[in-house]
Amino acid sequence: FEGCKRYTDWLLPRVVEVIGEAVNKRRPATLEFGQGLAGFAVNRRRVGHREYPGPIDPDVPVLRVTAEGKVIAVAFGYACHATVLDEHTVSGDWPSYAQEAVERANPGAVALFVNGASADAGTALRARRHHRVRGRGPGGRRLDPRGRRRRCGVPHRCGQRGPHRHARPSG
Repeated sequence: FEGCKRYTDWLLPRVVEVIGEAVNKRRPATLEFGQGLAGFAVNRRRVGHREYPGPIDPDVPVLRVTAEGKVIAVAFGYACHATVLDEHTVSGDWPSYAQEAVERANPGAVALFVNGASADAGTALRARRHHRVRGRGPGGRRLDPRGRRRRCGVPHRCGQRGPHRHARPSG
């Protein structure tokens, strides 16, 4: 837990500093609420089983903050797990790309993504990719979870080189 203590000791003064900056930079602003729709979430229970019930929430709530006629912040959300990229990768996944797009469209603004109640909602893109990657890639090659050629038939990197087999766990 020493790493947690070091991180906390590093983080707290920075949080206090950011709060101080925010208080000093406050100014009159206008809040506007809107709602859009997105359609890339699918209920993960339904992948391969269209007959299963599986709700999703397509709403994208948006809160826009403007000051002096300029957008200074946008908070938006969507109920969908961030699972487009490899499940073994730590990243901002699709929400980080969405934030970047909002910030590009509103120069100088800060975008904040708020994850909705995702439950079993994952991305349609990952659902398709999951079936492709777990099976075969172009030319029938066996692929690992990152889409690279597998060294063995087990979906993990075992570290052994050359052709070999693993005992499959029972049950």
